[in-house]
Amino acid sequence: MLFPGKAKVMLITAKWKVVQYMRLFDRILGFISHALQGICIYFLQNYFKIWLFKITRMRKSSLVLNFYSLKAYMASTKPESCPERLRCEEFKRQAVENPRFKILEEALQKLGCPLNFKNIDCEPCDSTASAKFLSESGKVVICQNNVRTLADVENNLIHEAVHAHDWCKFKINLEDCRHIVCTEIRAANLSDDCNWLTEMARGHFNISKQHQLCTKRRAVLSASYFPACGSLENTKKVADEVFESCYRDRQPFHPDYWNSKG
Repeated sequence: MLFPGKAKVMLITAKWKVVQYMRLFDRILGFISHALQGICIYFLQNYFKIWLFKITRMRKSSLVLNFYSLKAYMASTKPESCPERLRCEEFKRQAVENPRFKILEEALQKLGCPLNFKNIDCEPCDSTASAKFLSESGKVVICQNNVRTLADVENNLIHEAVHAHDWCKFKINLEDCRHIVCTEIRAANLSDDCNWLTEMARGHFNISKQHQLCTKRRAVLSASYFPACGSLENTKKVADEVFESCYRDRQPFHPDYWNSKG
């Protein structure tokens, strides 16, 4: 039979052991996190040494370190152990199961321009972009250093998949601003770029037609970077001309799909 005093001592001892185990577990997690970061830094340092060695051999007399060239070189490497890359790959694995992306994936397959897990890459990017569609190769790049959540990856993947669809089906002409603005309108409209809460977080709130206003604003902003569109004012003018028809065009989604969304 246990005496009350002895039972109390045993209870305190048990609690102390639990606390110690929790502290040990926390230290192990911290060690793993630091180890992953260390491995990532080690890879980057070694890539920098190789790059610097090549530059010195090529130009011994005048060594010019171009910061943007260095970033571009780093962007071409893929240190598999980087935590942000591992996170991006996991988000990508889940994002390709998104029902909206599945519809786009099936449509692209039928068009003969497959877009699937294998030709979607996670890579570091120099710019502030979250993703990009490479028309030359038909690939989509998710910028692992600029995405933070699964929702980010899903939204950007759907956005770029719309560009892939338009490029394959409509033969987008990058010398025609109307083509560029139209695909940007469709990508902003058919993804969650203009989700009500996201738009509120950006500081934009309108009682009526908030989604249309957001779609046009973001399409103009994206398209204005293309030389074919020239100035921001000219891009806005083109957007006004094509907005209604491009906004209503929801290929390859069936109208019933959007009706079910309410």
